[in-house]
Amino acid sequence: MGKQTVMQGLCPPGYVAKFSKMSGVQPWKNAVVLFVNVESDSPYDNAFHQEEVDGQGVVHFQWFGQNRWNDDSPMVLRLRNMQRGDERLSFGGEPDRDGLDESDRGKEPLLLFLRHTQGPYIYCGRLGYLGYRPSSKPLEFRWQLLDVGALDWEKICGLLEASDPSSKTDEEQNA
Repeated sequence: MGKQTVMQGLCPPGYVAKFSKMSGVQPWKNAVVLFVNVESDSPYDNAFHQEEVDGQGVVHFQWFGQNRWNDDSPMVLRLRNMQRGDERLSFGGEPDRDGLDESDRGKEPLLLFLRHTQGPYIYCGRLGYLGYRPSSKPLEFRWQLLDVGALDWEKICGLLEASDPSSKTDEEQNA
């Protein structure tokens, strides 16, 4: 399933999705959608980490924003205002102190779709904000998959790997 299909599927009936095909961040009036390519040859590794916290499996990952973004970019401010993940997973265990009271924090969802380049997008649920590195270029964010308990994460990893052309044998590619 390509980005066009996902974006159109998120639209109410009767609307046509208009968006930048080159951007991995798609803002909506009531949500933001993050499209992430999981590829081994990317200069910015969107590395996923699975671990256990208080007996529960959690998944978090680093994601890199656009090169032109800075601390005051409207999209950076909007992303930093998303629902929080478990602060123990933030960079260095330190929460991002942005001055916002939790009651002021936006409740709009940040939705994640993953794929290998040219593979189908797979919906992976909502994300929780864990922080960002303001000194990095491009800005580096950390996100937690909030709905990992409702997902079969191992199966999603397998689907992503199966859609990776570099993981297929010559026989599989020529079938």
